[in-house]
Amino acid sequence: MTFDEVFARLQQPGLDAEQRMLVTVETTLEMHAPRVRAACHAAAVPHSFNAAILARLLGVDLPEAEDLTRELAGLSFVETFPLRGGWNVHKRIRLAMRLKLQRDDPERFKLLSERAGACSYGDQVVNRVEAIYHGLSSDPDKTAGELERTYLEWFRSGRLEALHMLATALEELRAFPLDDTARAGALVFLGWIWLYRYPLDETEKLAREALRIIPPSGKPTSLADAHHLLGQVLDWQGKTKDALPHLQTAQQLLTEALAADPANVEIKRDLAIAHILIARNSTSIGAVDRALEQYDESRRILLELIDLEPYNPTWKREISVTYYDVGKIYEDQKNFPLALKAFQTDRRIAASLADAEPENPDRKRDLAGSYNNIGRLFMDEKKFSEALEEYQIYESSMQGLIAVDPSNLDWQRELAIAMQCIGNAYNALERSAEAIEKYQASRRILEGLTELDPRNAGWKRDLSMVDDRMGRAYRSQNLFPEALASFGRSQGVLEALLAMQPDNIEWLRGLSFVYHQIGRVHEAQGDTAGALASFEKDLAIAQRIAALQPDNETRKDELRVSQEAVERARKTKIIG
Repeated sequence: MTFDEVFARLQQPGLDAEQRMLVTVETTLEMHAPRVRAACHAAAVPHSFNAAILARLLGVDLPEAEDLTRELAGLSFVETFPLRGGWNVHKRIRLAMRLKLQRDDPERFKLLSERAGACSYGDQVVNRVEAIYHGLSSDPDKTAGELERTYLEWFRSGRLEALHMLATALEELRAFPLDDTARAGALVFLGWIWLYRYPLDETEKLAREALRIIPPSGKPTSLADAHHLLGQVLDWQGKTKDALPHLQTAQQLLTEALAADPANVEIKRDLAIAHILIARNSTSIGAVDRALEQYDESRRILLELIDLEPYNPTWKREISVTYYDVGKIYEDQKNFPLALKAFQTDRRIAASLADAEPENPDRKRDLAGSYNNIGRLFMDEKKFSEALEEYQIYESSMQGLIAVDPSNLDWQRELAIAMQCIGNAYNALERSAEAIEKYQASRRILEGLTELDPRNAGWKRDLSMVDDRMGRAYRSQNLFPEALASFGRSQGVLEALLAMQPDNIEWLRGLSFVYHQIGRVHEAQGDTAGALASFEKDLAIAQRIAALQPDNETRKDELRVSQEAVERARKTKIIG
């Protein structure tokens, strides 16, 4: 082919950059024998190839495949792949060739995918990922089940690198046409892997697309997975009321699925998780009684599973979560004996699981969280030095985990919380300068996280909390302008969150506390009018919270503090 002929092909109207690239590749291949062109098209299906893989793909003997491999290795767009001891077609070209083959000759693409999925790539994890990657195109029904089993196995055993490799393969498949069942599974499990690593908006898109393509008559557990994922994402975005219908739908689907298959332990476990997620959602809007009922039901199911499989760490880990969450409810109610009992049970289970699976980072994270809980109870009991020790273990544990997986944004958030907790202990010990240093370090992490994912309401709430705590530390040092600046930032974040969800008890309490702290700064500066105005805002919110939770003794105590502050400021103003 002459240069003019190649140039004319490239100048065809309507060609985009990728099409021009394919024209160049096909033009290059036309200079070789048909068997080489066929070998190159086959080699573009898997991520990498060698002579043995090429022999299987083409159905030829090894000497023929070795000869073809040598010819392919001489092409400019074929690269060595030392990690697997072979070669690969350059990624961008490979994906374009793969997509073209799937579109132009779907039967051949399916055959090559089936063969590629059965090849050995020299590593068990790689073999499994490649089998799923190709199987979702060649045998979607069978592979959808294998994808779920693989995800659960690796997630439960803390196989982070394997999960990342799986996510990379699933992400690549988003650009390819797949059967609806296979595509929905790929989207949902990609979403679960992404959950702590990508912006929530992106994960929300995955869940919503999965729900669009799964028919109402589809597999109930698959529908439940998609509703669970979307419900959790909406919860984290602060859309608690929007999340609840999805969580309840998932629970109903799983209840029906379990009725049809009562011996299925995975459905039982998913149903237990559904109860936990609804309980957390209920807690955030102050429906504590409903939350406790949901935790009780979750624990009942998990105890059944433990009786069936007493050595299965998954069931024990999930029941530990229920104690962790219930302990936080009792702590909020200032029922410290019951909170301590729940937290100690959580720690005992978490420690036994961490000992049993020392290579599983998720077990270490669960144990790290128990130090945070016990530390808070020590703070409540004014045992500040003991609390500091617990928090320091929490911090060092999270630093160790982040060293293993820096991409886990939730672990980065946990480190920021640990730093904030240490700052709280320092502040209580009247070590204000050290407290501020820790708060600033925490704030830097949280600022970075909220910049990565501005829709993550939980991270914004954490940021408002560290500003509130830093403001208190500044106030204790009589650094009033710095204190007001910190409280102002906290106020701004909370008001923005409450604009999305006006009845969120936690956010309302946070804003009430911030107004109270601003009032105290004005009070310390002798600004009676400013103090009264802030205390009155605090009181209005405290009255609203008390009306939402009329039987909560903690809310009544907080309301009394707000009322006393207003009365004190009014008397001071009259005297002044």
